[in-house]
Amino acid sequence: MKECKRIVGTSLTLNPDFGLMKAAGIQWLRIGFEYPFEDKVGGALSEKFLENLQQAKDIHDMGFKLMGITPLSGIMGFDPDKGSEGSWMPGIPAWAGKYDEAGFYEAYEEGCAEIAGQTAGIVDLWQVSNEMDIPEFRGPMTPDQAVRFLLAGGRGIRKGNPDVMAGINPSGINTTHGMWLFKQLYTMKDHPFGYAGIDGYFGSWIPGGPQDWILWIDEIFKVTGKPVLINEWGYSSMGGMPKATTEKIQPGVNTVCHIQAWHYAWKEGHTEKEQGEYLSTALKIFGTYPNVLGSFLYSWRDDQACWHCGQAGCPAECGWGIIRKDGVPKRSYYDFQETVQKYYTAT
Repeated sequence: MKECKRIVGTSLTLNPDFGLMKAAGIQWLRIGFEYPFEDKVGGALSEKFLENLQQAKDIHDMGFKLMGITPLSGIMGFDPDKGSEGSWMPGIPAWAGKYDEAGFYEAYEEGCAEIAGQTAGIVDLWQVSNEMDIPEFRGPMTPDQAVRFLLAGGRGIRKGNPDVMAGINPSGINTTHGMWLFKQLYTMKDHPFGYAGIDGYFGSWIPGGPQDWILWIDEIFKVTGKPVLINEWGYSSMGGMPKATTEKIQPGVNTVCHIQAWHYAWKEGHTEKEQGEYLSTALKIFGTYPNVLGSFLYSWRDDQACWHCGQAGCPAECGWGIIRKDGVPKRSYYDFQETVQKYYTAT
C-alpha cells in the first residue's frame, strides 16, 4: 500500500502473519531487545541479543520499519518457574551492579549504545525501557533512579546512533509519576529525547474512551514541546460488562485477573464489536490531531495466557488483539484496515 502519513504500528507477537499486517496498513513493528553483553561491558554479545538482532534484520528485510525497545529494568508478573504472581524478574544482569551504584547506569548506557550501533539502518525509532512510572516495570527502583535509568538509556541510544529518535512511555499522565517523569526529563538541558511517548487504555484499565486522548496529547506536548507518540493503546474485546468487587485483593495480584472482568468500559462492554468501533474512533484522532507522530496498537494477536497471573483466557491480557489466538481476524481488524485507508494514506 501507499506510504502512511503517520506511524501505523503494532507490537510484535508470537506467530505474526506479516501478510495480514501489511494488508491492514501496518507499516511499523515494535520489538524488544535484551541486554547485549554476556558478562561485562564491551564483552561477548549474548545469545538472546543476537537472536533479537537477527529477527530485527529479517523483519526489516520484509519492508517493515521498526521501533526498538531498550532492555527493561525488569518486569513484575507471573513467574512460570516459581508459579507465582507478583514476582520481580530483572532485565539487567546482576554483574552490572546495584541501582544505587554509578556503574549500573554506565553499564546500561553502554549496553544501549551497543544495541543502537548494531541496529543502525534497521531500527529508526527507540522506546527507552517501558512504563517506568509504575512498579510493574520500575520494580525496586526509586522514581529518581528511574529518571537516571531512562536518561542513561536515551543517551546510550544517541551515542550508538545519532540519527534515530528516542523517547519514554509512561503508562499514563494520571499516574503518580507519569507526568512527573516528563517534567523531570524533558525540561533538562540537552536531554536525548526527540519525541514524547505515552501508553493508555481508556475504557479498560482506566475510565473513559478515545476522545480522552486529546487532553493527554495536548498536556504532554505542552510540557515537553515534542511530538507525541502513542506507544501503546487499545481496547480489550474480552470481559463483557464491568464488574465491581469488595473482596480484599492480595498485594501483587492484578484486580482484573482476580475477578476475571474489567472495572470500566467505553460504552456497552468489552466485545469484539465495541473493540472495532473503539479502534476506528481512536485511529482517526491519531491520524488527524496536531502534534501526533502516530501510534502502536497493543496488540496484534490475542495472548494465550496472561503475563500478570498466568491464567489462560484472562481478560487482563488475552483480548487485546485484532487477530484471535487461532489467527482469524476479528471485526476490529477490518475496522482498523478501513480507518487506516481513510485517514492515513497519502494522496
